[in-house]
Amino acid sequence: MAILPNRLTVEQEDWFLLEYQRRKAKQAVAAGLNSPLLAELFQQQRDFVLDPETLRAVLCNRRSGKTFAVSSFLMWTALQEPGWDCLYLNLTSKLTRQVIWDGPDGLKACARRNGISASFHNQSMTVLLPNGSKILCGGAENADDIEMYRGLKFKAVVVDEAGAFKAHLEELITSVLQPTTVDMDGVLILSGTPGKILAGLFYNATRSDGKRNLYWSFHQWSVLDNPHISNAAEKIAKILKVNKWDESNPTFQREWLGNWVVEESTLVYKFPGGTKCLYKTLPAAKEWYHILGIDLGWSSPSSFRVISYSPQLSKVYLQDRFQKTHMGITAIHKQIEKYEEKYDFCSIVADAGALGKTIVEEINERFSRSIKAAEKTHKADFIEALNDDLRMGRIQVLEDDPIIEEWARLQWENEEHKKEDPRFANHDADATLYGWRESKHFAHITEVRPPAPGDDAFAEYEEARMLEVDIGKFGSEKEDQPWWEYEDLGRRDNYPDDEAFQ
Repeated sequence: MAILPNRLTVEQEDWFLLEYQRRKAKQAVAAGLNSPLLAELFQQQRDFVLDPETLRAVLCNRRSGKTFAVSSFLMWTALQEPGWDCLYLNLTSKLTRQVIWDGPDGLKACARRNGISASFHNQSMTVLLPNGSKILCGGAENADDIEMYRGLKFKAVVVDEAGAFKAHLEELITSVLQPTTVDMDGVLILSGTPGKILAGLFYNATRSDGKRNLYWSFHQWSVLDNPHISNAAEKIAKILKVNKWDESNPTFQREWLGNWVVEESTLVYKFPGGTKCLYKTLPAAKEWYHILGIDLGWSSPSSFRVISYSPQLSKVYLQDRFQKTHMGITAIHKQIEKYEEKYDFCSIVADAGALGKTIVEEINERFSRSIKAAEKTHKADFIEALNDDLRMGRIQVLEDDPIIEEWARLQWENEEHKKEDPRFANHDADATLYGWRESKHFAHITEVRPPAPGDDAFAEYEEARMLEVDIGKFGSEKEDQPWWEYEDLGRRDNYPDDEAFQ
């Protein structure tokens, strides 16, 4: 029989604590099968709540019972053990209050239905349960809203409407929120309905095209699976009729069938599917010209994009990119110099709007540069011209280039299509737009190869070539000679025997 030492090391204490938590979690799952709190859930909801995986993604449509399942999960988890605190986040504090706090399927309703004696602190949106566990609820409108949870410990974190989070907030989900669950072997859950943007963390965890991120345990159900919605199929058919939709309508597909579908009308950039705009290596060409486009920022990143084109080709090729926040004038100049070691730029163009104008002028003066100011007017018109190049395959991108996802996320702010939605990053897209406008790929000259000897066109080609040579000789011989001294002046050998020349 093994004898434990009188004092455990820190590593041993952590191991025993983790093992204890794992066993308690297994016991909780077993108990949950007969828990009155979970008895009111239908099968798909219960499978989600009792899933032992620590990374879970839930994709649902309207009236499917997602909020009901999430509130039951949070309440059930927090009641298992003292100190099993949970966190719920939605896009804004207002949405959080409407959905999970005061909503008909939210936490207050869950406590009332199950006779749970809990204290609800409305101002802070915190639930205090009888065993001392807490459920914290909040919004995640900006980075600071998420950063405030750094260093805390949670048994479960739920990020609702995850598909609508901006890209930089998605990074904080994995860098700030996921570590808060590690100490307690906790759970991170992404939940929501399909969005208009087919990109991002939530999309990759729930997509159905065979490329889903398998690290996430995936759960999906619809209103048709919800036994508490009577005659769901008939109600859906009525919605189609009232709105004059067919089943291919993107809104219907997202909101009522729970499918990810592209709605190109809202996207700023129209990057086509397939391989039309993808390349692996630069094609062979006699000469290449390189352009550096720069979008300047501070709290948002400064973005650098190298674009290359050849006079022999009709396409422009997106190459290196770099992004970093809080770059001063010297750091920007050093990044330009780093690229110049690899590329001989024919043009460097930067966003000179607002503070950018001062930065560009300072760099030009201090380092004797001639960085051009990017044209900022009629931006929507130039975006449409770039989209035409995308449609025709005249812009080539590497398959793993991050700009593909940025283009796939960036939407117009409204139906006027004049201004981009500020919720989405556009720094790389802008740098690319500035560089693309400087490119002269549209003026390429196609190299004509002569026909091979024996081809039908070879005799005609050779006759024209020899005539061009003779004309060249004729011109060079007489280049410095006055016309009246030409030896063949007045000769008629080359004219037709016609009365007009008699």
